[in-house]
Amino acid sequence: MRIEYVVALIAAIVIVDVVILIALLRKKRARRTSPGTTAATGTQLGTKPQPKTSAAPVLARVFLTLGVSLAIAAGFCAVFVAHDNTGDSHADGTVVELVPSGRGSSPRYRARVEFTTEAGTQIRFLSPVSSNPPPANVGEHVDIRYDANNPHDAQINTYWQVWFLPTLIGIISAPFLLVGSGFGIVSRAGSKRSPEIA
Repeated sequence: MRIEYVVALIAAIVIVDVVILIALLRKKRARRTSPGTTAATGTQLGTKPQPKTSAAPVLARVFLTLGVSLAIAAGFCAVFVAHDNTGDSHADGTVVELVPSGRGSSPRYRARVEFTTEAGTQIRFLSPVSSNPPPANVGEHVDIRYDANNPHDAQINTYWQVWFLPTLIGIISAPFLLVGSGFGIVSRAGSKRSPEIA
């Protein structure tokens, strides 16, 4: 899957989530400053003061929206990857070099792999995903999947090399869904405990 598609997908998710967040905040602010409400006390004239509302419902919606959006993005990304891999050709490749791509005490490595297509063309490519430990050792033979129409669009045929991006987005979505669910449970429990105002 091309990086431009991924960037466009994540940008669309962020824009949609920001719009939803702004709409939720405006809605909450409108409820607080409804007509007949005094600016100083925030209460309507001739009525008892309302209890302070919790931020949990808004946070629940925000985190759940982000989590669901990222989960949907992971699903779309998985569909794109599966579609791109449909009809791929396979070849036996050889790792000729490990290229460091990270800094610090534990650098990550990308494998430079060489293989020959069914048409007899020799191709050399750099794996798009870096890892530590490296995806393979120098001289090791690895299974390669590539697009027959564009042999340079190739990758090592392992789970993390092929499905890294949808898996990463899915993992990122999980904490948002968990936190959003937690805020949702807290807001429901709080609404059940809060006494009704006469």
